[in-house]
Amino acid sequence: MTDGPGERSEATEKAGSLDRQVEKLRILEEANAHTIKLIAEGHGAKLDSIIKALAPLQEIRDFVERVADDHEGRIAALEKHTGLSQ
Repeated sequence: MTDGPGERSEATEKAGSLDRQVEKLRILEEANAHTIKLIAEGHGAKLDSIIKALAPLQEIRDFVERVADDHEGRIAALEKHTGLSQ
């Protein structure tokens, strides 16, 4: 069975249409990949700035752990010393 000329051009049109759609999808994918990369870079930079901003809290935590060891005992001693214990 052979295809007639009309059938062949219809198949060619469908193939051309599919090629155009695939090309549009490729362009869309490239644009989305670029957008995703920009967003990820922005989030990475924001995370870096948050980490830097929170760094002093780690130092405070270390300080409090060293200085405030047995804080309940210190409070009780201070209350006893000042006469505030009840």
